[in-house]
Amino acid sequence: MGAARAMHLLFLQLLPYRPLKGGFIYRKFKKRLIFSLNSVNRKEESVAPKLLMSPLRQCYPPSYCRGARKRRVEYGLDDGLANSSDAFSKICGTLLEDFEKLWTFTKTLGMEPTNNLAERDLRKLVIWRKKSYGTRSERGKKFVERITTVAQTIRKHGGNVLHFVQQAVKCFYLRKAPPLISEALGF
Repeated sequence: MGAARAMHLLFLQLLPYRPLKGGFIYRKFKKRLIFSLNSVNRKEESVAPKLLMSPLRQCYPPSYCRGARKRRVEYGLDDGLANSSDAFSKICGTLLEDFEKLWTFTKTLGMEPTNNLAERDLRKLVIWRKKSYGTRSERGKKFVERITTVAQTIRKHGGNVLHFVQQAVKCFYLRKAPPLISEALGF
């Protein structure tokens, strides 16, 4: 449960006030944290980060973290850099190098403080590769990377992947120029 403890400490740092241990926000956060930790191998994985971050979004305005809490976290990292073990000191140093970037999500509305969107995009490919044992040839690897890139791009813009692939195969056999993704999406 080390991850739960770390998330709990992060939650307390980001809250504009310290909730009572039996308080509503604390219980709500604890419940959602446990749900998200338990759903790592479930299909609800993509929902967990939003559920986890919603109590934080409700409890503080976006500009709040630029103040005292931010300075306190920075002070803690400075202290960890100077007075801790080598491993922890290295982690604190790495976080301090990109400290301002870590707070970008507080300034930009709609930005999540995680990279879950990118991870979710790659998840299907990773599962496919695990089930099918990947490819054996360089040609197969190139095909997989290209077809998944095209499919994800079309899917993200609301296009029909199957129709686009059918048109590409038809053009290949008719020796015509393949369709462009921008044409398929109407750009």
